[in-house]
Formats: sequence, structure tokens, C-alpha cells
Amino acid sequence: MKKFKSFLKWIILPITILIISACGATNETTTPKPTPTSTAASTALPSASPTVTPSEDVDFPRLLLDLAREGKAADNEFIVGRNTIKQVRQEWGEPDKVDAVGSGMYVTYNGYASSFGYNQSSGLLFDARSYDLRLQKLTLESILKSIGNPDKTTETGTDDIYVYNVKQDIQLKFIIPKGANSVDHTSVFSAGSVQNVSEENYVLDIVGKSNALSSKAWTTMLDWRKRTKTFAKTHKNNVFLNGPNEKRVALTFDDGPDDQTTPAILDSLEKHKVRGSFFFIGKHVKQYPDVVKRAYENGHLVLSHSYNHVDLTKKNSDQIHSELKETEDAIKEIIGKAPAMLRTPYGETDDKVVSAAKQDGYSIVLWSIDTLDWSQKEMDNIVNNVVSNVRNGDIILMHSTKEQSETVKALPYIIEALQKDGYKIVDLETLLGIQAYK
Repeated sequence: MKKFKSFLKWIILPITILIISACGATNETTTPKPTPTSTAASTALPSASPTVTPSEDVDFPRLLLDLAREGKAADNEFIVGRNTIKQVRQEWGEPDKVDAVGSGMYVTYNGYASSFGYNQSSGLLFDARSYDLRLQKLTLESILKSIGNPDKTTETGTDDIYVYNVKQDIQLKFIIPKGANSVDHTSVFSAGSVQNVSEENYVLDIVGKSNALSSKAWTTMLDWRKRTKTFAKTHKNNVFLNGPNEKRVALTFDDGPDDQTTPAILDSLEKHKVRGSFFFIGKHVKQYPDVVKRAYENGHLVLSHSYNHVDLTKKNSDQIHSELKETEDAIKEIIGKAPAMLRTPYGETDDKVVSAAKQDGYSIVLWSIDTLDWSQKEMDNIVNNVVSNVRNGDIILMHSTKEQSETVKALPYIIEALQKDGYKIVDLETLLGIQAYK
């Protein structure tokens, strides 16, 4: 009874405390605490790896830490920042309790000794809590002995919270009621998945890694990414890094067409019934008109990547207009439409380029995930750059030249992983809600 009263106190804390401590969950009404079970039901989510049920001799705190690195709490398969409440309901049915908390929601599953926090707009999970009975055997001393000191200690007034930063934007929290000797519950919390900003300010960081870049090149790239994000924010109606905060993403391909990689990518997209967006170089369009025509007739977007693939920021306004016009004419001659989306070569953009593009009827569309398939070209790295980083609204950059044979191999794995995680793959016109053609 004492534990139940403790639970009632922390659930009515304001949303500000929730986000800081991930320990509160609801409104002024009473929310029943999940009924702990020794082993929760084991309906597996297809997109997640199996959860291990530990025996008595397993280092339980260490196991909880390892699961948290995957975004999972004990005895459930759902990943914060990736899975949605829709997927939880599909696997576990309707919850025993639903509560509104600010712009978010919490659901309670008594039979699974679990609860989840999720965003109202997208349904994305940001908090996974476990009330497994085995947690009651954990003391602060046993946790410290197993995984060391926490990165942060905080409190809500009724509970002490021990926070471990296990991964970027993911924390594992042990909640121990004041005066108690054991853990009440754990929280795997993804602060970056809490949608507490307006859609108009939803501009993502540009992510993706390559071990093939020198230290100097990597530093330069990070600086470019930071500057480009700031630039996109100040030109939000003309420059796009990503789409809205919805569970949709776009696959984009630069530098084609060619007669090998681009057709192979088209084959893969057709097999998986997915639409892509191709930023073609004008002079290559003239070389491979049949490939351009096929891309368009298969339902993909055919867009502009300039005529000669030059850094437009180093050109004057007349030269920029010429690059865009020549590419536009080459594409229009084949598909009968002029593109209204431009991806600037190398992503280099400034006020002069934006002004010229706007005059010519173009929106500039960059990217939020760089697969680095032009640097570290191995299939595994290309796939990992997507599946390890994907967020709502991501625009994913790949390339479609003869050098990108590994991209062709990686594409089916990327598509299947995204679809398993519940992402809808759409073209840029659908993602951004702007016209692809003039």
C-alpha cells in the first residue's frame, strides 16, 4: 500500500518534471500501477531482436544497461524513438489505462508490468518503463557494484532517480522511492524523441559517419553540417533538410543517371514498390535519356542537380541561372515537365544561390541523413548510417553512379528495415508538400 501511494504521488507531477526525470505520468486522475509479473507475456515485435529473460545468476543491472542501449526496457520488444504506440497496440492489444501528459500520452499494461510514453502527433514512443518483479531485488548498492556510478542523480520529491546515459539521447533510469531499499521501476527514456517543439521548428541535425574520412575532412564536414542547419532554419520556406515530424522518410539519389547503377536502383525500388527521388546532372541526362524516361514513367521524381555539378556558390547569378536552365531543358525534353526542386552540388548553398533558385521557380532540397556511400562505400556502413539514425521526416542521401555498386546492394536492406520499423517511404513531393514540377 505504501508503494501504491508513492506511485500516486509521482504520476501527477507536471510535464516539465516528466521530461527532466521521466518519472511522472498523468493528470489528476488515479492511474493504476502496472501489476508486476515475474515474466511478461512474450509476443515478439517482428522488427525487434529477442529480449533475454535472465536467470537468477545473470548480472541483471548489466543486462538492463545493454537492453537500454537498444532502446528497450526489460521484458518487452519495443524500442523508444523507433516504434510507435500503434505497434504496441497491434502486439499487446488495448492498454488498461491511457493518460494525457502535456502534448504526450502514457499507456499502462498491467499484464505486462509495463507502461509507455508516446507523442500524440506521431505516436512515437519516447519512454518505456518496466515494473518487473525482479527489479524489487535490485538495491542501489547492487546497481553501483554492477554498472558503476550514475551520470546524474535527481529526485521528484517522492523518488530518487539514478540516471545512466547509455547512448546519444537515451537514458536508463532506476527509480527508488525515498526510504525504500529497492528499485520500484526503470525508465528507458529518449529525450530526443519527445516532440515538444512546433512543426515549423522541426529541423533535424545532419547525420551519418565514415571511417574513411581524415580527421581534417571530418571536422570540415561537421562544421558544414552545423552551418547548413542554421542556414536552412533562416530560409525555412526555400531550403529543406527534412520533412515534417511524421513517420515518413524519402530516399534520394544524386549524380545520375548512368547505365548501370541507376537502372539497378530502379529495379530495387520497383521490386519493393517504393518511390524515390532522383537529382540528375543535366549533362548525364543527355547521355542516358532512356534511363531518365524509365525513372519518370515508374513514378519516381526526376529533379535537378545542376548541369555540370559545380559549386554554385562560386558562380555569379547569370552562371547559376544557366546551370539551372540547361538542366531544366534537358529534363523537360524527355519527360515533358520542368523540375521545381534543386539539390545544389555538394550541398553548398548561400543567399545568392537561394535567390537565383527562387527566381527560377526552385525549392532547394538537401538531406538530413548522409549515407556516405561516396566515402566509406561498404554496404554495411551505408545500411547502418540509415537504420541507426532514422528519424521522422528524414531525407536520405545516396548516389547513383557507377562507383556506387555497394549502394545497390544496401538499398533492399535499407527499405526492408525502414518498413519493419513502421516508416512509410515516400517521394519528396509527398514528404515536403511542395511541387516537384513547375
